[in-house]
Amino acid sequence: MKSRACYRQSLHGFQDVAEHHCELGQDVPVAWLLVSAECRAATTLLHRARIVDRFLNHLLKTEVIDRNPVTTLRDPRR
Repeated sequence: MKSRACYRQSLHGFQDVAEHHCELGQDVPVAWLLVSAECRAATTLLHRARIVDRFLNHLLKTEVIDRNPVTTLRDPRR
């Protein structure tokens, strides 16, 4: 049950931030990380970022979105 609540909080928090942006670009996860860092420990934030990244990968795989913006943040050429 605790895991389910963590997933729900992570994804709802990401959605709250994403709704304030016109498109799902790399600025959305950056904004979400900044907001989340105000109230979360670094280890918790990393865990929740992984949850969001996996969810975005699922949306990419099911062709709901055309790219995962977290992937661009990991790109060293950025």
